Amino acid sequence: VEPRPVYHLAYAEAAVQAASVAVENSQPSEIDSETRDLLLLAQDRLAQARSLYRLKNFVESRKFAVRARHLAEEAEFRALRGN
Repeated sequence: VEPRPVYHLAYAEAAVQAASVAVENSQPSEIDSETRDLLLLAQDRLAQARSLYRLKNFVESRKFAVRARHLAEEAEFRALRGN
């Protein structure tokens, strides 16, 4: 029996929120489309993780949550770096 990925979802949500703030606070000329795409992909993966969690598919939910966190962290890094 797989434990519920509560912490993975929480970390992913925090990472997506931080990346969203970083992208919003950056100048539009400093953010390339790839950074915005990473953020959108992270948001999508997080939504999929939540959906799978509600369906009690905890293994797949964890995978999507971890992927969402990684994508969000990369988007935040690029936004803060400026490109």
